[in-house]
Amino acid sequence: MITRKGIALAAMLLTISINSPLMAQRRNADANKGGQRGAAPVQVNYSPAPSTPEESQAFSAIQNDPGQGKKIELADAFLAAYPNSQLAGYVQRFRMEAFTRLGKFKEAVAAGEQGLALETKYLENMIAKADAEAAAAKNAPKDDKKKQDKNAPPPPPPIDKNSDAFKNLVDQTEKAMLYYYQNLMSNYQALNDAPKTIEWAQKALGQQPDDLLTLLTLSSVMAARPSQDPKELDKQMKEAEEHSRKALDMVTKLLAGPMGAQIPPADKANLQSSVHQTLGRVYYNTKKYAESQREFGAALVAKKDDGDTHFYLGLALAQDKPPKVDDAMESLAKSVFLKGNTSAQANDILKQMYQNVKKSMDGYDAFIASAGAKIQ
Repeated sequence: MITRKGIALAAMLLTISINSPLMAQRRNADANKGGQRGAAPVQVNYSPAPSTPEESQAFSAIQNDPGQGKKIELADAFLAAYPNSQLAGYVQRFRMEAFTRLGKFKEAVAAGEQGLALETKYLENMIAKADAEAAAAKNAPKDDKKKQDKNAPPPPPPIDKNSDAFKNLVDQTEKAMLYYYQNLMSNYQALNDAPKTIEWAQKALGQQPDDLLTLLTLSSVMAARPSQDPKELDKQMKEAEEHSRKALDMVTKLLAGPMGAQIPPADKANLQSSVHQTLGRVYYNTKKYAESQREFGAALVAKKDDGDTHFYLGLALAQDKPPKVDDAMESLAKSVFLKGNTSAQANDILKQMYQNVKKSMDGYDAFIASAGAKIQ
């Protein structure tokens, strides 16, 4: 199962890392809207733009409405009224964000995949148009002096791929692609779809190899879904360990830097706990139980009341050579006491171990209460 902790971390890290490129693109769209209203000329801007004042107003209404349900309603109306709008990709992005906040993850991934396709296609069309204009200019006869209507407005200048404006379009589109990849990854994680989560995470890493959110998500999902094939498992866990180690270094630097001071203590604890827990599960999957116990212990230092970590630590202690039965039972009892995602599994295993050790179930509830009291 993909845990809800991972989803919460995704939301927090997306907020930290992605707002700037999004706002830059939206400012570009706003700048283009000014040109549509007959305002003072602006510098060349190749970003998507509305074709009419009415379209501009409809787009602004979506941007400015704070209600997620209303935002979706306005976005749907916009797409129905302006199906061929250059801004359709942005509008689908708004829909993805709104559906995500409403917890409608299936609708969010559908909107995200459509928005990604539209924004990517827009850039591809602009590149193709620029190349076609350059080829036409190169092949045009030098003495071609066709008469033009002197009262007609001058034709737009050809697209310059070397201009700052075009480079900005490419840069913002690439940042938007990463944003889509991360959101699709996180929404598929919320849907508990591991293959799709991994697929979009790998695309995100291809776009930005040192992206913390992606490293955390990909490594945790891989660790949670180990392959049953020994050769594939070894390869999978090596990759998961590599991503986890890189994420751990980044988390350490993040929390020690200026940004770390702005992160709430609970989020700091979740970040540290999550990355150590993932490493613990990687080592557990490869039967490195001592290393696994060390990482689960580090996760509990960061967040001592994480029931899932107590559960996994209990498993690692029980599987050690020789098994550390008493410690394993106490860890499992703490997991049961905390009533987390894995508490039912912990309870089933603990009952068997308790019966084997005590030869009866007398005192079982008191044992759990006593272990739980030690967490405080």
